[in-house]
Amino acid sequence: MKKIIKKIEQFFQEENWKYKCSEIDGGKGKSYEFGVGLGEPVGPVHVWIFVHEKDYVVHTVLKQQAAVERRGAVAEYLLRTNFELKNGNFDMSFDTGSVMYKTYVNFMESEISFDVVKSSILVPLGMIQEYGKKLLQVMSGDESV
Repeated sequence: MKKIIKKIEQFFQEENWKYKCSEIDGGKGKSYEFGVGLGEPVGPVHVWIFVHEKDYVVHTVLKQQAAVERRGAVAEYLLRTNFELKNGNFDMSFDTGSVMYKTYVNFMESEISFDVVKSSILVPLGMIQEYGKKLLQVMSGDESV
C-alpha cells in the first residue's frame, strides 16, 4: 500500500494539484480529496481516492444531480454508455441523483506502474468530459436517451 500511496502523491506533485488526505479503515488506509475544473458545460467535479490495503477506487463526482423525475432516463443513458466502456463505469445514486465515474485498481498480487495510477485518476475525468454534455442534457430533459 505504501508504494501506491507514494505513486498517487507523486502524480499530485507532477500535476501540481492540491489535495486533502485523511486516514480511513481505522488507520489502515487513506483517502484523498480534491476538485478539478473541467470547463463548460460540466464545470467542476469532486474526486475522492480511497486507498485500502489491497486496492483503491477513484470516484469522480459531478456537481449536478439528477432530479427525481429524470433519474430513470439518466440511469438508462448511463447503462447504455457503460456497455461500451473498458476502464471504469458511470454510477448514479437513485436516492440522491448523484452521478459519478468510478475506476478500481487491485494491487494485491502485483506491482502497479505509475502509468496505471495516472490513468486510473485521469480516465474518469476524460470520460466525464467525453460524455458529460449529453449526460447533462439527459439530466435536464433537453435530450432523450
